Amino acid sequence: TLNQYGFNAPTVEQIIQNIDNESGKQFYSTSGYRLTKDRLYLIVDKPESPIDKLLISENDKEIAEPIQLKINRFTPSNAFVFSKDKNHVHLDASKLQFPLELRLWQAGDVFCPLGMTQTKKLSDFFIDIKLSRPEKEQTWVILSRGEIVWIVGQRLDDRFKITDETTEILELYYE
Repeated sequence: TLNQYGFNAPTVEQIIQNIDNESGKQFYSTSGYRLTKDRLYLIVDKPESPIDKLLISENDKEIAEPIQLKINRFTPSNAFVFSKDKNHVHLDASKLQFPLELRLWQAGDVFCPLGMTQTKKLSDFFIDIKLSRPEKEQTWVILSRGEIVWIVGQRLDDRFKITDETTEILELYYE
């Protein structure tokens, strides 16, 4: 029941009245919980105020907060195999400028999805992959010189991919 999350009777009535409306409608409880009407579901969560941004230096090997991220640099060898896991990416280190910035995505952010030649708004990308509003709000991006390098756990930017000319690889692993 919704009352265990602090949703009072008038708010529950509003939720019921809006059950068939468009996705994204939000309702707040007196206990700090939020109910979001998603496409097929009602999602209850408790939004937190995370760290706004974090700078990643060239020497960092691991980030523990606000997300867990392992960082490794190495020279590619003939045995190197490019990761196809969304949580494990390889970047051309020569295309990066440190410090890298880790932050939550913002309205107006654009990137060039891996395999594409044109930029795309993150808001459109999120619609394409059907992220709920709470999932969008918790999506982190890594930037170099103000350009998105990686939508963490989602998609790499094509401009930072490894090529035949890559001499040093930056490996990022999101746990």
